[in-house]
Amino acid sequence: MSLSQLRSEVNAIKRKLVHELRVVRARRVAEDYCGLWASLVSRKKLPPDPFRLLKKLFKHTRHPGHFAAADRYLNQCREQRHLPHPDGILSRLLPREAKLGLISYRTPDPVKY
Repeated sequence: MSLSQLRSEVNAIKRKLVHELRVVRARRVAEDYCGLWASLVSRKKLPPDPFRLLKKLFKHTRHPGHFAAADRYLNQCREQRHLPHPDGILSRLLPREAKLGLISYRTPDPVKY
């Protein structure tokens, strides 16, 4: 098998797994953001700006998804003083992937701070 054939096979697999790859890339960003949020709150500082999440999503994924819904969730967490959960962010950010069952709709009970 030549290098170009191998490359085309890999690209074909990527096209088949496009939704899974979006979830994996976005999950890493969401988990880092939630960790940063918990770290800042534990040091008695303000939670990070949701725009920070958007910038990282643009950096690591081609299409950030439905950021407005995720922004509403993060603002709700800030107002109610809850720690956000990565699945809560992802289910709002990537609703198509959530409907496919790649993201859990159920998030655990909120953790207050």
